[in-house]
Amino acid sequence: MKEPEIINVREPKPEIDTKESNITFITLVCYDRFEKPHKKLDGALAIPYILDDVKNFGNIEEEILSRTLPEQCGKIKLGHICYQVLNTSKADHYDLKADGAITAFIAGIKNKKKFQLCIYQESESQESNEFNKANKRIRTLETESETINTINTIKKSIYENLPSCDTHIQGCLISEDGRHLKLDGDIVTLWARVDEKTPPNIPHFDKTKYRYPISKRPLNNNSTILNEANSMNYSTSILHANSILTTDLLAYIFPKGSPNGKRFVIKSSLDISGKNYLSEQVISKLFTDEHVNIWIDIENIDVNYDELFD
Repeated sequence: MKEPEIINVREPKPEIDTKESNITFITLVCYDRFEKPHKKLDGALAIPYILDDVKNFGNIEEEILSRTLPEQCGKIKLGHICYQVLNTSKADHYDLKADGAITAFIAGIKNKKKFQLCIYQESESQESNEFNKANKRIRTLETESETINTINTIKKSIYENLPSCDTHIQGCLISEDGRHLKLDGDIVTLWARVDEKTPPNIPHFDKTKYRYPISKRPLNNNSTILNEANSMNYSTSILHANSILTTDLLAYIFPKGSPNGKRFVIKSSLDISGKNYLSEQVISKLFTDEHVNIWIDIENIDVNYDELFD
């Protein structure tokens, strides 16, 4: 009798859910109320999020409301969720419905910042609060004002610690290779919501957005300034009105004027065949092209009359 054939059957390997591997758990806590002073209630919950799928406030709220909350929370206020930076016990609560709050929140989480979500108990006397609706609005404005003041304080600190820049009045960031990222109020507000010191890892601060300011581009030989000690390559672009004079241009570039016994001279080039342009001439009449390169030389103006008439 023929023995039965033994066949080895391998169990298939379980498929890995790539979405599950991208889940980030964010702690959710409950406070007795939003207005200060408030008290954090016992109990917390870890809410799973796929950060790339969070686009708006509804995505945040949906995950929270789909969970069984700790009993200590009781009845919560719907439509009111904030996030808090876990750096001090009295850290401010930022309303996730505010402009830019979702972007700042997600960027902070991706940047390994310690954030937690905050929800708030519904007042037990909610039914009797009709009489106090006007006062409730006042309290909300006061809380919003406090949050705004905190953000403005952080923004002030950010501005004070920015590198010095003569090109960007509102401030900028400067990379190691000399490129600048111009900042404005909205970008700095996003920064202030995430971190006081380090720019957040969001597209607004991407290194590809840095640019060389015109006066700081890598040096080339398309224009030259000479001084009495040495020569240096220097390039800049100046947009001027049709009526500007050569003296106006020199005064703009050299606000302190020329050294004693010397003068600046505008030239077509530094070659022997280069032309010298006299002062008090209208630049738009000297140069008809839209873009033009000029050279500025420095000359002695001390004249030895004995040698002149010898």
